[in-house]
Amino acid sequence: MNSFVERIKNYGRVVLGCLENKKKNYVSPLLLDKRKKIFIMATGPSAKQAWNNVDLLAHKEDTDYVVFNEAVWQMYDRITVLKPKIIILWDSIFFLPEEKNVGQKKQISKTKKLTLDKLKQINWPVNVVIPSGFDLIIDNPYVSVVKLRNRIDRLHDSKKRFDYYDKNLLIPVANNVLQVALYYAVLNQYDEVSFIGGEYSFWKSCYIDENDNKAKVNIPHCYDEERLFSVWTLEEDGDMYRDSRTGAVSLFLRRTAESMEGFFYIREYADYKHICVNNYSDGTMLEAFKIMKFSDYIKE
Repeated sequence: MNSFVERIKNYGRVVLGCLENKKKNYVSPLLLDKRKKIFIMATGPSAKQAWNNVDLLAHKEDTDYVVFNEAVWQMYDRITVLKPKIIILWDSIFFLPEEKNVGQKKQISKTKKLTLDKLKQINWPVNVVIPSGFDLIIDNPYVSVVKLRNRIDRLHDSKKRFDYYDKNLLIPVANNVLQVALYYAVLNQYDEVSFIGGEYSFWKSCYIDENDNKAKVNIPHCYDEERLFSVWTLEEDGDMYRDSRTGAVSLFLRRTAESMEGFFYIREYADYKHICVNNYSDGTMLEAFKIMKFSDYIKE
């Protein structure tokens, strides 16, 4: 929803995993072995369609799959069927020190532990993508770690920007993990990039709670019930929505609009590399990519 960089810029180096294990399975962002197509399982409600059809998806021999964040443990039983090639951990919950988030300490500890436990159980080759500046140290020979540079292009008008993207010196945008996944897919020059669970319609549920006069928003995911966040008191965002001049709601909507615009920077990069990007998310608000029906995809 907001820039990962903005959330973590005030914190020092954080390690996800056990420091006692010195083995670091770091690899290049460029995949040496990949298929023709890639399908990204984002976390919006429409992704339930894909998760409920993992048996069919797993038989598409020309397609690699991407999952990310909490889906690693929330959907692990189906992940073992899908066997994704790429897992992206790009949520601040994985990298912010727990003592900085007292209000969410239990949730952060639970998410980190369950995610690491599942990563240790993986028995097929997988690349785990994390932001540069952080470490993932895990004892599993099947897991390789990709450290993706999260230095964001703030101008988007340089003629050389695509060269910088190709070398991962800059990333077009990284307001959310879907944008990172799309960039990573285009960087690796898949012939076709598709995704589901990218509705980006959560902003429509923003409202003022008459009981406590606080701005709130419902953000549903494909793997759990609706989550109710208070925009004013959302721990991981700190003071990002505290703006006495414009108010929390207008600032939230403005940041959301900026994030939505960011998908067009991804499209420009994809167009430059002549890569088709398809959006299979029902009820999507993202205009940047061709919108298609998942029912048609599953029939292919």
